[in-house]
Amino acid sequence: MKKTRVLPMPKITFLYPLMITCFICSWMPEQNNLTSTVFLSVFILNLLVFVAMAKTWELHIDDPLPQDIRYPLFVRTDRTSWKLGGKISYVKDEKMLLEECELLRRAFGWNAIILAREWLEFAEAGTFRMGSLPQEVRVWIVDSQVFAWSFHHMLVVKDPEGFPLTTEDKTIIFDYASQIGKSFTSRLIVADFAKLKNGKWTFIEAGPGSCAGTGHEEIFKSVACKLLGRKYVFAGNKIGGFFTDVC
Repeated sequence: MKKTRVLPMPKITFLYPLMITCFICSWMPEQNNLTSTVFLSVFILNLLVFVAMAKTWELHIDDPLPQDIRYPLFVRTDRTSWKLGGKISYVKDEKMLLEECELLRRAFGWNAIILAREWLEFAEAGTFRMGSLPQEVRVWIVDSQVFAWSFHHMLVVKDPEGFPLTTEDKTIIFDYASQIGKSFTSRLIVADFAKLKNGKWTFIEAGPGSCAGTGHEEIFKSVACKLLGRKYVFAGNKIGGFFTDVC
């Protein structure tokens, strides 16, 4: 029986080595037994990084709950951020945690690994039919260089609060993304960040950009042209742009 592990994610922490969740697309070789919907946990090695992030506990089937776990929690499996029915998993106490683990394993596998993350209070960008959406940005890193950003929920929230990003916001995000980007060998990396209600930014997740998307057409074309060594003229707008003024 595996021992329940706590992923080392304090507010400011080392990522050496740190296991984070990243998504892998169907271009991966078949012998890896992965599909485009599978998340793969990878070790980030040979890097010293200071990035703000939430503490996360990794829960295995039949293992006792860690004694230092604290509530509320955001609960997910290592394969998806959503439970059956589409509601975000918000857990207030141990009873709800056990019930949620059971529900998630019924939906995604009896031995599914559960990730219980410290609940974060995000700054709101806007609302949609299932509630509020955070001020979250997706950062595009090309050949280890932080290149562009786009508001992550632009197809749902047309006029988000907190945008365009201030120079201070972009400087913080640029610094975080620069450190995270060095941890991967893929030519294209995406890293997601969200703003908290206290005004600080926190890292959410990162991974190869081959299966990552954006609703921002101009940013998509800019990233594609950057990969091809071509020039695409776009100055940026309220919900997407570049880091030329901070790098």
